[in-house]
Amino acid sequence: MNSRKTMIALAGALLLAASPVRAAVIMTCDGVPIRWPSSSVHFRASAKGFATSSQKSDLLDIFSIFEENPSRYDLSLTYDDTSIALSNSQNEIFFSKSSFDTTPERIGVTVSVDDCYGVSPGPDLLETDVLFNAKISWQRSPHAPASKVKGYGGPGTVEYLPTVALHELGHAAGLQHEADEYNIMGAGNHEHSNGGIGWSPPWVRTYLGEDASWGITNHLGYGQRTGSYEDVAVTHLERRGKLKVDGQLPYSTHRFIKPYFDSEKTSGPESENGHWLIDGGQHVFVAFGLENLGKSTQTVGLKWFLSTNPLITTLDRMIGTGSMTLALGTVDYPMVELIIPEVDEPTEYWLGIVIDPTNALSENFESNNATYLQKPLLVSPAN
Repeated sequence: MNSRKTMIALAGALLLAASPVRAAVIMTCDGVPIRWPSSSVHFRASAKGFATSSQKSDLLDIFSIFEENPSRYDLSLTYDDTSIALSNSQNEIFFSKSSFDTTPERIGVTVSVDDCYGVSPGPDLLETDVLFNAKISWQRSPHAPASKVKGYGGPGTVEYLPTVALHELGHAAGLQHEADEYNIMGAGNHEHSNGGIGWSPPWVRTYLGEDASWGITNHLGYGQRTGSYEDVAVTHLERRGKLKVDGQLPYSTHRFIKPYFDSEKTSGPESENGHWLIDGGQHVFVAFGLENLGKSTQTVGLKWFLSTNPLITTLDRMIGTGSMTLALGTVDYPMVELIIPEVDEPTEYWLGIVIDPTNALSENFESNNATYLQKPLLVSPAN
């Protein structure tokens, strides 16, 4: 059997052809999708890189988050692997320094072996290894205060392992980089956030997202393990643009959603000291992202709120209602016009949204149904 090795890096090189699945892009061989021969794929975590009980628990949580999708793709994980090596017929996940000596800008890489030009049936993935750069600092917990996560106020020199790991596990499942939509196979932040323990500070949690969830499910098929898997979610992140790196497919870049004074996004409030400056009575336009992570199209209710803290709930002050039908495979950003209430003195508010506010939909995961603009509003009395 002839086999080939492919390296797919976050900020690295890419050598595979690709074809689109809506926005998601999958690995192919001469136009034929490359898949695992079995829906069950086992990984071995290195004893050195995941040595403590908390490190093992965090990695298991990341694997569990990756499986929050309706596909038949079933991951399993064992620890304490002391025989780490590429091309050893084992799927492994580990930290490495030497693998990044010539490419220090890379933070993660997936190395896959397939039988693209081998015997039929195929083409199959035979082995995949996920490597993280051991020369840089990492925040490992998938449930972390925003103050510790890059992009949310955390140190810019500390990478958030859960989001990077989901990106690399996406490659291991057969996904390539994607540049046309906000998604985990892009570059930058891809997390959900709403409040936290005792509401302050806000916490963040990485997630697979609609584009990758739809891509994996359509690439590998729906699975019995998920039953009637349904999940809708909201995000305060959006696609910003496209990052092109020589020798590989481009990435989408992401940014936090902003409020505007018109639906065309030609003007918006000023930002000062971490706040959006708004006058009471002003109309603002905002477009949060709506995601359908489940198996079927859903029509869901929507409500927008003002809160005195970054935990958005249906107990907060409602300032708008609506509904929308969410198909699969595309993140929707419906623009809504909201009126900010009058105030007697400058008041800080978090502007947020709740999807399925009456819990009409039975979901596998409910904690991603609310979020907020990353910067609060500072509302002043009208002149």
